[in-house]
Amino acid sequence: MNKEQLLDTYQAASYSDINLESPNCAGDMALRGFAVKKLYDDFVFADYIDVDNGFIKHESGLVTIESNATKTWRKARVLMVGPACRNTKVGDIILFPNDKGLPCGEVEYTTHLEESELVPAQDIIEVAKNGIFLGEHRIFATLDNLNNGLHKS
Repeated sequence: MNKEQLLDTYQAASYSDINLESPNCAGDMALRGFAVKKLYDDFVFADYIDVDNGFIKHESGLVTIESNATKTWRKARVLMVGPACRNTKVGDIILFPNDKGLPCGEVEYTTHLEESELVPAQDIIEVAKNGIFLGEHRIFATLDNLNNGLHKS
């Protein structure tokens, strides 16, 4: 197939159709219509908890543009872990450098709901608004949220 036939077959999207500056497009992995079901090795899938519409909110009150924050510590809540993860579990809040991992924007993922008296076991699809994939060895710490009553008076 020659170039002209390819262009006729696949219409190229115009620049105005794709907003690469949108936080939802950051690290777009072309997963629309798919959900992440399983991770391998020591990979972790998490959702940033320190970002709002492309801005990082720091504890000091400082706000920075996410794309400009290369030397920043980031926080995320773990949504999925691979079978080789030894120290990280679903629900952990993790701390890692901003230049580690693969940000993926908004991603759907599958979680398994265990059977209970009220609900049969089932897989459900959830959405990570600001997801990131990273290896467990890139995580520096898990954190306790002191706003949840853990702080001693």
